[in-house]
Amino acid sequence: MKKLISVILILIFPINQLHSQEWLTSLEVAKKLAIIQDKMIFAVWEDAMYRSRTPIIINNNMYPISYLAAKESHSRLIWKYFVPLIIPEYTYRDLLEKIDGNRGLNYMYKFNDNHIKIMDANGNILNTSFNEDEFEDMNLASILEKYALNTSFLKNELKNYATDNSFNSSFRLALKYLDFAIFASKSIKKELTDLSDIYMKEANEKLQNETPEKQFLFKEKIKLLEIKKTIILNNPNKALRKLKRFDPAKVEASNLSLLAFLHFASNRILNDIDSAMIWQNEVSLTDLKKVKYLINNN
Repeated sequence: MKKLISVILILIFPINQLHSQEWLTSLEVAKKLAIIQDKMIFAVWEDAMYRSRTPIIINNNMYPISYLAAKESHSRLIWKYFVPLIIPEYTYRDLLEKIDGNRGLNYMYKFNDNHIKIMDANGNILNTSFNEDEFEDMNLASILEKYALNTSFLKNELKNYATDNSFNSSFRLALKYLDFAIFASKSIKKELTDLSDIYMKEANEKLQNETPEKQFLFKEKIKLLEIKKTIILNNPNKALRKLKRFDPAKVEASNLSLLAFLHFASNRILNDIDSAMIWQNEVSLTDLKKVKYLINNN
């Protein structure tokens, strides 16, 4: 306990004491602070910050991105909603090795570009969607509105993953990100489900080291969760087509409640009340609330 308190004090003390808060330059420190403060990480490469002409738009005016750290009022604003990080260039090779071959093209493009990267508390990039309006990615107001997330909903899973990178922690964090996406704004749902995919892919790889019984159970659950993602992204017809592959009589008992949720949610979103009612009694109160939110916010 004393060790934990010491770590927290080391992380927080400089931030509270500095009138003009310097941005962090250690990803590991930023990750720990992001968990403590329930924030995302606001990151930019060192060269982009100091040696490029990468722009940021503030109140319809264009400034070099270094302006965010140099201007005290704007730096305080970033600190209020994010954990600011300047990524040292010497860390590039190590960071690349961790993700090379394990991420999509959009992710790798964002990893390499000079613009702002919004990372979660494990250093995975959230803002990877291709945006036809390139100026929106440079607009500070848009970034704040979209990505200034309170991640307290994910806190336990993020902490567990950070301290015990196992199948269970990867799977539970992937699942939690899917639920987080349900309650998120439409503009960010896709990116949150993509972030969930990163952890689900990790879980799938680690599942190979588990018992055959556990592999069978969770391979089926992971396939069902892929359908849940389809529902979250408001494609219930596609979800129902995929659900036809699952015979309820052959689905593992521990996966039946998830199966029921998927049927109920898809049909309720399509306003097919009769079909939905067949499954309602098998859906938990918590999941019923999720469905209600999906209906009202899709």
